[in-house]
Amino acid sequence: MTVPPYIYGIPAGVWRYIDRTTEKTIETNYLSELSRALSSQFVVTIIGPSRAKESDVGFDAIMAGLPPGYVLALQFKKPSIRKDGYPRFTLDVSQLQVLLDRFSRNEAFFVLAPFTRTTGFIIAHRNGDFVRETALVDIFDIPFGRKTSQRSRTIRYIAHNRTQVTDPRRYIEIERTRSLSEIVSSVMEGRMGKKVPVEQRVERPNREKRRYGGPNFYLHISRRG
Repeated sequence: MTVPPYIYGIPAGVWRYIDRTTEKTIETNYLSELSRALSSQFVVTIIGPSRAKESDVGFDAIMAGLPPGYVLALQFKKPSIRKDGYPRFTLDVSQLQVLLDRFSRNEAFFVLAPFTRTTGFIIAHRNGDFVRETALVDIFDIPFGRKTSQRSRTIRYIAHNRTQVTDPRRYIEIERTRSLSEIVSSVMEGRMGKKVPVEQRVERPNREKRRYGGPNFYLHISRRG
């Protein structure tokens, strides 16, 4: 009988499965770091509505119910690795269209953390590389974002300050990425975020089914005092 190899006391086959970084791991830790960086001057509330809730009441109703402040929309993408070693992230084109209709520049971002293994993520987080290496892409910086000829597009992560996106078969450069420190400084200077409360749109009878913009987190930010 062959004894399977073990990693930290866990069979290697099982470890390879549980060691894959999940979106929840990235979401929880990144939101924690962002909230901590802003907490000295702001009260930060993280809102993560379910798909059913957002489809039921609508984004505008959620935002209209918030106290005065600013909102950042963040959509996290799960990384995968291809043969060339670069992390990839899948972008749903229909969800991008919804975000482009709902937000303006400096209000909504894709969060790209290139750590595909939990062990690698933990080490990076301890060393501060998790925050430094995670890139944020403004939805308006996606080249040809309004194109709908593809159901999905792939973002390739070269470095924290260099990303590319398919269009459709070749990769083209995304001109700009942001870091957590850039986001924090922009919020503190009042250059980033959607002002709330927003005017709620009047619902019309027999309206079309609300379009879903993806699993987003909304950061409500208001000054202390």
